[in-house]
Amino acid sequence: MKKLLTILAAITATAFASPSMAQEALADVTQTEAYAGLADGSFYFKAEYGDWRLRCTKISGETDPCQMFQLIKDSTGGAVAQVLINEITSSETFAVAGATIIVPLETALTEDFLMQIDDHPPKAYPYAYCSSVGCFVRLGFTPVDLNWLKSGQIAKLATVPYRNPETRRVLPMSLNGFTAAYDALLDANMEN
Repeated sequence: MKKLLTILAAITATAFASPSMAQEALADVTQTEAYAGLADGSFYFKAEYGDWRLRCTKISGETDPCQMFQLIKDSTGGAVAQVLINEITSSETFAVAGATIIVPLETALTEDFLMQIDDHPPKAYPYAYCSSVGCFVRLGFTPVDLNWLKSGQIAKLATVPYRNPETRRVLPMSLNGFTAAYDALLDANMEN
């Protein structure tokens, strides 16, 4: 039970990190630094798979919980969204994987967040909440969705800016390396 609570606390802490906070925290820890020198609760990148990274949280005496991670950037290179993907093992849902996507504040919450994988029909998701770091969307992926992600090239994430509700901002999310990263996620979390 303690192990489960520790993992849930680490995942919750991860969900509240903003893209800029994540960049700062992750910039402090490079792969060349000794793992033993990391403090409990520190994020580190375990591996990189195409455009996806396996981001883990160090927990002494436990298996470090990991998530898939991608920082979405705009055309100028600025961070505009953060994508975190986890496996779902509960038998109480049709979803086999879940994502938390954090988008900027001043997003029109009355307009659903849209995600389209390649040329498949887009799916709409309501926003869960906003905090001082951004607005959060929680997505559940069915086995069909997961197969589309694994075989896909790109997913389009769409939001509507609060100050310009007539437009939809579309952000590309690369699926390069998705399958390898997801397989690594399952392997990394197997002991949890």
